[in-house]
Amino acid sequence: MRALFPLLVTLFSAQLMAQTRIDSSTQEHFDRSVDRMKRELPASKAAELSTAIATLPFAGIRSFKDTPPDGIVKLDIRKLDGMSADEVIELAHKTVSVTFTMGPPPGLPAHYQAPLSVGKKGASAAPSVAGTAWEMTENANGLLSYQHVILRDGGVMDDGSPGHGRWEQLDAQVKITFNDGYAVYLGALDGAASLKGSAANINGFEWTWTARRSE
Repeated sequence: MRALFPLLVTLFSAQLMAQTRIDSSTQEHFDRSVDRMKRELPASKAAELSTAIATLPFAGIRSFKDTPPDGIVKLDIRKLDGMSADEVIELAHKTVSVTFTMGPPPGLPAHYQAPLSVGKKGASAAPSVAGTAWEMTENANGLLSYQHVILRDGGVMDDGSPGHGRWEQLDAQVKITFNDGYAVYLGALDGAASLKGSAANINGFEWTWTARRSE
């Protein structure tokens, strides 16, 4: 019985951790609560949650005629307030009827894992981005999101989240890694104050991004 008690405590604690719910009071709180959910879940369930959130903006859409006049489909995060991961996934299963191609099988595409290489057109003597801050704009099929990142000396990337981030640079090429390798951003400097490129996460989903230097 004594040996069983610590096991029950562990199981109960794990159950409490899994009950994290979404806070949609602000976009920042939403992003942080979703990130916390993903860290608490097994990898397969975290991938399901990512897919559900990526597809929920298309809930109720059955054809292109159902899209908004401006063609931009956005997620109303208020509808997810207070939900658990299982509830978000269930909502997506019930309300999203269109078929999506989310990219290659789970895992980062090969070119995001490869070492940086300048190539024939790579710029030489590009300015270092060490110690600079950037305002990033991400575009995933018309769904825009924004974040502020600091590329600190020593290759440490700081986006204000608890996950560990890194960055590296080779001439004009820059690679930024978020949340212990969950997502990788590849970009190139366009002058000293502009970056642009593409990104992917371990679920195989890809999108584009740009950034303007803020410091």
